[in-house]
Amino acid sequence: MKRPLTRALIKIVATGFYRQHTGFLLSLFVLVFINFFYTNVLNQTHLTREQLLQTALKLVISSVSEPLGVVLLFGLFLLYSWKSWQYVAGRLQGVDVQFLYYSSTALRWTRQVQS
Repeated sequence: MKRPLTRALIKIVATGFYRQHTGFLLSLFVLVFINFFYTNVLNQTHLTREQLLQTALKLVISSVSEPLGVVLLFGLFLLYSWKSWQYVAGRLQGVDVQFLYYSSTALRWTRQVQS
């Protein structure tokens, strides 16, 4: 069972974030998915379905093992983290959620971190 503060944070912050950023998250997922699994191999006529899948997985592994691929992936994660923290900070400054500051600081520090 979820704690009351966790439920309040999910209802107030997470739901609004995903409503506002669904297009960005969906396009990012589709872009990465298409890049990894629908990049065509030259002359596919002699490859079986399993070999095509194996080639796609090799593309995923090679892009993660290459420094440029890791930097791009880390940059995407950093951008996502920045956008989410920016939204949370802005949302918690709102007048309608000021009660959250007082109710969350009434809890012990460990309970606040857990929530």
